[in-house]
Amino acid sequence: MIAGCPSMRMIDVGVTGGVGEGKSFICALFEKMGASIIDADTIGHRLLREDLQVQNALLSVFGSQIRNEEGQISRQLLGRLVFMNPPHLRRLNEITHPFILQGIARELSLRRVQYPSQLMIVEAPLLFEARLEKYFQRIVVVHAPDKLRLERILRRPEMTNERALQIIHAQIASEEKRRWADFVIDNSSEIERVASQVYKIFLQIAVQLWKEGPCALPSVVMTTCLPDGSY
Repeated sequence: MIAGCPSMRMIDVGVTGGVGEGKSFICALFEKMGASIIDADTIGHRLLREDLQVQNALLSVFGSQIRNEEGQISRQLLGRLVFMNPPHLRRLNEITHPFILQGIARELSLRRVQYPSQLMIVEAPLLFEARLEKYFQRIVVVHAPDKLRLERILRRPEMTNERALQIIHAQIASEEKRRWADFVIDNSSEIERVASQVYKIFLQIAVQLWKEGPCALPSVVMTTCLPDGSY
């Protein structure tokens, strides 16, 4: 059950990985195969913009230095503050993660009514950092070498090499995450090979969860699997 939503069963799949490892790209591939994707970051950004309880809690801890010129909480200013300060980062997570988890639970409730046969996947960059692994039936970790990660991050607007390395080092090391994963996707090769990995893992997870039941098989699995559930 999910905290704050006791009637909610566990989430099917969590997709995680470090910054620059390509989680969103992998989730887009899962979505093309018929999964329903919920982005934890999108929910967190919406909370910063719209939830007064979250805003007031952050302002009470970090003060007006996290406001931009328009008086709104700035993700950029907040990020610069907490990534340089591990205690601040922990406090930020303590404030925001319960609200994000409740937002995920609400979104899942709606989607399970609308799309009962879809595999529900949550893209959660800080899944392990926030100790959310207990809420997922399967965890997929996306991996890419550090050199490639840095190249990807530096393509972002106003990103510096120093800032990129700070963000990478503020997260749990990729090798640690891979040890805790049920599945690992290597996102460093050509698109066709990456897509092949995603497709195989999608089928494996869907069939595993169907056998553990009760859940419906996604249509792509129904057309791919043999009658006994193998593939």
